[in-house]
Amino acid sequence: KVLRYRLPKYRPALRVELMDVDTYEDIDTLQVVFLGEESKGVKVGERVTVRGKMYVLPSGGKKSGLLYHVLYAHTARYEDRETYEITRQDIERVDRFVKITSKNGVDEDATIEWLVKMYAPDVISLEFAKEAMLYLEASAGPDTVSKRKHGSRRRRRLIGGLVGTPGQGKTMLLETPQKHDKRNRYASGQSSTGKTLTAVATKEAEGVVLRVGELSRAKEAVFCVNEFGRIPLEEQALFLDAAEEGDRPREHRAPGEG
Repeated sequence: KVLRYRLPKYRPALRVELMDVDTYEDIDTLQVVFLGEESKGVKVGERVTVRGKMYVLPSGGKKSGLLYHVLYAHTARYEDRETYEITRQDIERVDRFVKITSKNGVDEDATIEWLVKMYAPDVISLEFAKEAMLYLEASAGPDTVSKRKHGSRRRRRLIGGLVGTPGQGKTMLLETPQKHDKRNRYASGQSSTGKTLTAVATKEAEGVVLRVGELSRAKEAVFCVNEFGRIPLEEQALFLDAAEEGDRPREHRAPGEG
């Protein structure tokens, strides 16, 4: 007698941690499991609204008595992905602004001057620094490259730095990009380290957990670090990959982890 045996169907699964965007506290996170198609296209640092079913599961074995919450996601909606593409209305508004400020293309430099005047109005003077911040924000977004005549590639991403004496308003300039786009990030180098601003992999009871910093959350956006020189020199190298390659730096183990 031949018995039919139906093999079980397996679906891809991905376990991640969600963080409240209002607090950004690493100690108050929620574990989420994406199944099937929802596990594809998940990227670090994106704002997402998840709907699913919550379970309370034992942690560290049944005899440990410890419990933790995990959410099995049914649907996921990424809030920022819809804002990446420039709409036709945006193009029309920009064209109208350029025509007015440049007098129908007669003086193109006047458009930049008007934008500089509108940038960070609370900061007096520093027109050169404001113009640099404008170029940095304009270069953000998908890091597309264009091919030159001889075949080499050219990137759009810019890297900049503000240097000056205290009290000139550099911090206010660095905080301005957050007001223009919620994807832009700001961090202080006085209370941070290279690993906390980039990413670190820690070993916990449920496995290895990747905890990301503000740099990894700045997806296709501007990332500003105030007092960057306060970060130890050996840790400043962690930002090299992100600055030059436009990608999240390699994960780093926490102290004491193998």
